[in-house]
Amino acid sequence: VTAGGFYAGAGTENVDFAGVKQEYDLWAGYVLPLGGTTKLDVGVVRYGYVDAPADIDTVEIKGALSTSVGQTGLGLAAYWTPDYCGTDNSAIYTEVTASQPLMDKLTLSGAVGYQSISNSGADYVNWNAGLKYEVLPGASVDVRYHDTDEAGDVFGSRIVGSFAIGF
Repeated sequence: VTAGGFYAGAGTENVDFAGVKQEYDLWAGYVLPLGGTTKLDVGVVRYGYVDAPADIDTVEIKGALSTSVGQTGLGLAAYWTPDYCGTDNSAIYTEVTASQPLMDKLTLSGAVGYQSISNSGADYVNWNAGLKYEVLPGASVDVRYHDTDEAGDVFGSRIVGSFAIGF
């Protein structure tokens, strides 16, 4: 939901780690135009976990810059939390993104991110690339490949499909 420069949203997804099967996310923020196509997005994101065996809910503060060069969209974002997944360790996640329309309703996009968790030695890189198709104005389908340099089944590569409606 958006109003002026303000926005808020919610989402949920199935997960499978530490006995947790469902995650829900809440977010809100403000987008400030900086001139031309450049914008600053400042917000907050809350990640909650249903039936988690411990308090791993996390709140992050977000700062992001976005712009475009011709039709190519470019972005840089950082998310900071003082309590990463209930560990009392601070963490920062940084990400660069790009998107390029391929035809009228089809867009190619991707991202590369880096998660740094203080006092953990568990830092990692992740990336994704995919295609988004606008089914109707404000409604889209996205199919995306995700991967990471983390080892193990929990962190393995995935193809994820999603459907989004904006209003």
